[in-house]
Amino acid sequence: MFKKAKAFAEKGNYIAQYFLWTFFNEIGSPKEQIGNALEWLERSAEANYWAAQFTLAWIYYNEKFISRNQQKSEFWAKKALPKLIKSAHENDADSQFGMALFYTFGLAVDRNLDSAKKWNSRAIKNGHGEALKFSQILEEEFEEQLNNK
Repeated sequence: MFKKAKAFAEKGNYIAQYFLWTFFNEIGSPKEQIGNALEWLERSAEANYWAAQFTLAWIYYNEKFISRNQQKSEFWAKKALPKLIKSAHENDADSQFGMALFYTFGLAVDRNLDSAKKWNSRAIKNGHGEALKFSQILEEEFEEQLNNK
């Protein structure tokens, strides 16, 4: 499957390019291979695939694989936002969770914990496992916000 996906990716198929990123990420690639994985992800994002754009925004924001780059994070977040919103309204749990992250951390939108909580709740209702775990973080953010007032 990997060889076929790579062949499609090399021909410019943005879904195959995103798949390669996912493949490298899921298997826990060594650091020296992350550059290759990010290259496929960037190609997919440049082809206007919103899931890749969202993923890049998050990667540049949270420093999981590379140094934090707020400018690149905002660039990709703004590119992803219109389709992310559309998919979230169509009850896509991943997109709803993405909206919760965007509102929690202020990516391409103003930081708004009420909106983050709303989207996270929708994601939970649609079966998103990470959203359930994230609800605890949101509660801590709410408490911190209340204590700082």
